[in-house]
Amino acid sequence: IGAGFDYKFNRNVSFAPSYLYVVTQPQRRRTQTESRLRLAVTVGNEWKRCSLRNRNLFEFRFRNNASNSWSYRNRLTFQYPIL
Repeated sequence: IGAGFDYKFNRNVSFAPSYLYVVTQPQRRRTQTESRLRLAVTVGNEWKRCSLRNRNLFEFRFRNNASNSWSYRNRLTFQYPIL
């Protein structure tokens, strides 16, 4: 179960916080639960025919049966029409 929203400051910057609740069962009779807080910040620019966007995602995991952790993911996107 999760929820989030996307807020655009202007054409080039957006901010997207979200929350995700995850329940897994890796083994029989063992259940793991965790809460994930995510924050994604996207910065980009568009020109006449191409665009460049950089998304930075920070994820904090609060786990019940394991140690808490955090991760960072980056995605760089370049778009240019071929035809």
